[in-house]
Amino acid sequence: MIRKKTRQKLASLFEEQTGKQAHKWQIDVSEALILGLDSVVIAGTGAGKTMPFMMPVMLHREKFVLVISPLKVLQEDQASRFQAMGLKAAAVNGDTYSRELQKVC
Repeated sequence: MIRKKTRQKLASLFEEQTGKQAHKWQIDVSEALILGLDSVVIAGTGAGKTMPFMMPVMLHREKFVLVISPLKVLQEDQASRFQAMGLKAAAVNGDTYSRELQKVC
């Protein structure tokens, strides 16, 4: 298990970046990912499933996360939300791919 201090930092960064309080399960999943454990989250639409895998990046800015989304609109929404939090993000699909984008990613 990671230290309590790290869990508190995850919660604090989440609140700073989103203006919301993280659910315990979001911090639990983030902790599992930091420890290198595989994780599965089953929750309804809008429950906050995306945030657990972005929270470790908030803590370790030198890391990156590859998100594979089935819908272009979801890709674009997630990329814009992550950018609004000060994270580097891009939606890469047949409509957006370019050599310039390849340099960024």
